[in-house]
Amino acid sequence: MTMAKGIMIVDGQRVPFDGEKNVLSVIRKAGIDMPTFCYYSELSVHGACRMCIVENVKTGKIDASCSMEPRDGLEIRTNTARLLRHRRMILELMLASHDCSCTTCAKSGNCRLQALAQRFGVSRVRFPDTRERYEQDNTSLAIFRDPNKCILCGDCVRVCEELQGQGILNYAHRGSELQVMPAFDKKLDKDMNFKRYERNLKKIENIALKYSDKTVTAMLVPESGDIYSGKLPVNAQLFNDAAMYDTAGSILKNCRVIDLRDVLKSKKGDLLYYRTDHHWALDGAYAGYEAFTGKKCSYDTIEVCDDFLGTLYSKVLDKSAVKKVSEGGSLDTIKIPVLAGKVQVTADGRDIGMFDMNALKEKDKYRVFFGGNYGITDIKSGSNDRKLVVVKDSFANCFVPLLTEDYGEIVMVDMRYFSGNIDMIAKDADEILFLYELSNFAEDSNIAKLGM
Repeated sequence: MTMAKGIMIVDGQRVPFDGEKNVLSVIRKAGIDMPTFCYYSELSVHGACRMCIVENVKTGKIDASCSMEPRDGLEIRTNTARLLRHRRMILELMLASHDCSCTTCAKSGNCRLQALAQRFGVSRVRFPDTRERYEQDNTSLAIFRDPNKCILCGDCVRVCEELQGQGILNYAHRGSELQVMPAFDKKLDKDMNFKRYERNLKKIENIALKYSDKTVTAMLVPESGDIYSGKLPVNAQLFNDAAMYDTAGSILKNCRVIDLRDVLKSKKGDLLYYRTDHHWALDGAYAGYEAFTGKKCSYDTIEVCDDFLGTLYSKVLDKSAVKKVSEGGSLDTIKIPVLAGKVQVTADGRDIGMFDMNALKEKDKYRVFFGGNYGITDIKSGSNDRKLVVVKDSFANCFVPLLTEDYGEIVMVDMRYFSGNIDMIAKDADEILFLYELSNFAEDSNIAKLGM
């Protein structure tokens, strides 16, 4: 293969090239500091970030220099007012969908995005932050993955595939929902860490010992596969619960443990879990309520959605689910309870509703319960003076509304989004409930932050 030779004109400077694979290499040969995010010479050309754009003097066309071949006589500009406007806009859009908690970030002061924002004078972001918050993944000993700080440059995808030869990471979804993630959004440490599970149980036991004056309860919800295996989408992965419950029973000696397996299996006629989603449905939450309180659940329900396609469908893409149940498919319905009294709900300091009907217009319709997950959610009903603290995952979101007549105040703590001191919340509580789906609890590294 013959390598291209010639002379380019870069910002009025004649620059010879001989074998450079792209215009960006020629620009850097000329000693010009061209900004990039997604370019590494040892990786394939991606051209995603567009920071290295140049302007063709003859045609006025703007292109990414990393994906342009050098041509003899090509004249370009690298730093025009037009290019500056483009680069500023690119940086502003990146920052609008980025967790900009720079002062608490370990990369602060050594961050390319931060440095370029300062270099190009981007100090204000005009666009609203509409991004969904994603859980951090620190299960791997080698990589800390924070999707909220991802700028979609694709560097990690190409390094994983081309240099490491692993192919663990790739793009998923499209448009505004585009993310980089492992297959099926699994943790980087895909195998459940049994030692972590035991450590999480011991955390709960330590809390039960510390708060011996309070009732501490652990309610670990079995996966739908254990209860409802015949109605899951084809190829859905199942989780063996039996050994996990045995371990919980042996470690949690000073804590009330609620094993829901028999309770749920006795109600198989009800829609306990969604067909296309990993969460339990309202009937399952009802069963959990009765097991937790020892009382019958008597709330009426309202059907608010009949076309829900959840997380299991997204993973296995079972095509039967695109039809309604009446047509032989498995679209889910979502029901919410009809609550008698008024409640006041705040999430991370701002007022929200217990049910967010706008979520029914979005892909993740399970967010109808509280609008999703927050670090701290405070629910006050004033029904009595009893306070319950619920340390939880998303399974608690459809369960907790059922408790508003039993407790005057309920505080939900989601350790994925909470970094404060739980002692300040729990010290005046009457009861503490740990409510997790079992496999989520077994894989959750955030429980270690309880610090007890």
